[in-house]
Amino acid sequence: MDQEKLPERYVGQITQNDYEIIIKHSKNFLQEKGTIKKIEDGVIYVVLNDDSDNVNQLALDNLLRSCKQEDDKAKWREIIVDHFTRLTTKVNLDRSDFDKCRDLIAIRIYPEYEEKTKALMIFKVDFPGTMSTLVLDLPDKYESIDEETIDLWRVPIDSLFYIAQENVNKRDGIEIREAKETETKRVYSFFSPDHSASYIRDIKRNADFAIGEFGAFVAIPTRGSAFVIPIEDKSAIEALDKLRPTIKLFFDEDPGSITADIFWYYNDRFELVEVINDEIVLPHELKTKI
Repeated sequence: MDQEKLPERYVGQITQNDYEIIIKHSKNFLQEKGTIKKIEDGVIYVVLNDDSDNVNQLALDNLLRSCKQEDDKAKWREIIVDHFTRLTTKVNLDRSDFDKCRDLIAIRIYPEYEEKTKALMIFKVDFPGTMSTLVLDLPDKYESIDEETIDLWRVPIDSLFYIAQENVNKRDGIEIREAKETETKRVYSFFSPDHSASYIRDIKRNADFAIGEFGAFVAIPTRGSAFVIPIEDKSAIEALDKLRPTIKLFFDEDPGSITADIFWYYNDRFELVEVINDEIVLPHELKTKI
């Protein structure tokens, strides 16, 4: 069935057979909690019992990583039940009341989904190939904010992104580490339970110390990890090349994967740094500077 077909972005991370096992256990649990409307592109759309007609979008990214880390597949059902129990637990919140929701608005960065899924989300593209999405930061889960809710709030979307970033910036739990070989070869790591990528989205305010004369190389392999290399001269390229296996390891192994791509931050924007035939290809503008 199409709904059990392994999405393209999971190829190489998990097998078709294992994906079907996860879908089977997920359906068995969620069918007791509500009505599954569809399963598409690694997202389960379900209307929960006593939840009107609200369609909940339950992405499988984190669940797949959690299962992958457990070699005993007999334990996967327990992992899946725990995962969806947290996601489907009703939170007593009047989502139509902006004042009650204001401090819960946040930004969560996802890999780019298919068009049908993207149409249900409010997002900006800061890092090419990803989606910086408006969400509600609820206990034990994040919940996407839809257009209907924003219409009720009557707050401009740009203002909501500003508020969301302010809330992210104030969150505790960011651990910053510095590896320093020389003055011009530094690597900064940002670790957290789930908001490092969103935190480094505002690199100018949150990590200006990691921005060099010519900007910085930035990687956000997962939502809980980010890496930044200040660019002062060509030694930053060598540092980036050494860091690439670590970036790939985090992307492949840790929950909340986003992208293994690398970005150049300069003048308030992030530009993709291409890797062709395993060689780093600098953006033209950066080539002219270092």
